[in-house]
Amino acid sequence: MNLTQMFRNKIIYLLTLILLTGMLTSCYKMRVQVDHVPSNTPENAELYITGEFNSWDPGDSRYVLIKADDSTYYVDLPRGIGEMEYKFTRGDWTTVEKDNCGYEIENRILAFGKGNEEVTNSIQSWADLDPVDCDKVTIVITSLPENTPPDALLALACNANSWDIADNLIFFKDEKTGLPTLTLYRPLNTETLEYKITRGSLARSEADGLGREIKPRIYRFGEADTVFVGVQSWYDLEQANKDMITLIVDNVPLDTPLDDQIYFVGEINDWYPHDGNLRLEKNRKGQYFINLPKRAYNKEYKFTRGNWNTVETDAYGYEINNRKLNREKSGDTVIVHIDNWKDLSQEIPGGILIQIISVPENTPPGDDIYIAGNFNNWRPGAVTWKMNRQNDGTYSINIPRGGNLLEFKFTRGDWNTVESDALGDDINNRTYRYGDIDSLRLKVVKWKDLR
Repeated sequence: MNLTQMFRNKIIYLLTLILLTGMLTSCYKMRVQVDHVPSNTPENAELYITGEFNSWDPGDSRYVLIKADDSTYYVDLPRGIGEMEYKFTRGDWTTVEKDNCGYEIENRILAFGKGNEEVTNSIQSWADLDPVDCDKVTIVITSLPENTPPDALLALACNANSWDIADNLIFFKDEKTGLPTLTLYRPLNTETLEYKITRGSLARSEADGLGREIKPRIYRFGEADTVFVGVQSWYDLEQANKDMITLIVDNVPLDTPLDDQIYFVGEINDWYPHDGNLRLEKNRKGQYFINLPKRAYNKEYKFTRGNWNTVETDAYGYEINNRKLNREKSGDTVIVHIDNWKDLSQEIPGGILIQIISVPENTPPGDDIYIAGNFNNWRPGAVTWKMNRQNDGTYSINIPRGGNLLEFKFTRGDWNTVESDALGDDINNRTYRYGDIDSLRLKVVKWKDLR
């Protein structure tokens, strides 16, 4: 190698060294900090940063944030140049960060070498947890009374505007759901929203299931971003029509505790079993009674003593169908009687023991078998009429004696799974006279849905 060649190689070496040094010194380091997380962030939760630098892996252990003594978090990223997109998670995409109302946010962007080596972030909410710092709420009306005028203007009256109706408090139908919807931003210095649904003025505001004035609803900003409400009645329309239905219970079970209250529960109060507004009173004859608005007609109901464990049953302690107030049959006074209570019922002796001694081989091992007949309104999967499986593989149930004929079939929970003949065709109801039998031992040949 001559001197010229050696000199040329040294020049190339120096230029390469200068280039590499320049490339290294031109890459910038960056520390990413988080100074705020939502108050409902699980204790000891690990926070991760994910982005272009790790192929958007949301739970990359190399990029878990370190929690400092002052409860802030930080992580040091590899050196870089230019801009880079990123987000925070708690380990997977179901826990990715969201905005303060729980909605999607754009990717964050950090720029290397813009005069600082630290960037600080604030996380507003997580995808899997309700937002706690939302500055707005969306109110959705899920149901309205049947007598709501079709052209009614639905509006919100609230403490945020001194209970006046304003243009920005009008409900509009959502394009997707068709439900009246209103989004309200949090007024300045307001932590709690008190409100009522109206038809344009407080004089035409919502009422309870009996048409009586209700207290304002309460919502605390940050609890949820969407609230669903149902309007039970309108105060002015109920007051204009004061006609009532009187429902009288002329008989209750003898073992009903004297100090227990009896409640009307049904569609008009969303089946709440302990509604003080629907507690029955006693008249001079000692009968329980309650006055109900006319709109209770054709609505389903039952009686309880305050919870579903004390709901009424038939005389044998079995579940009954919901009652219904029928305008044509009952008129303005309805008289009913309560046969028994679920928690006080006792087994009635003298029933009929029905046994299934064999079922088809292809009967799914985990399926339950039910009996449906004229004694339970032919309900094919009623829980109280599930057959009891015995250790020997047979099934049994005790049926209380009724009127003249006993008719029934066996199912696995619905009419698609009813028993059939050997060819898979429908069979006639199994029919017996109550007075002729004490027990039955029967076989199921085939199920309709299993060929």
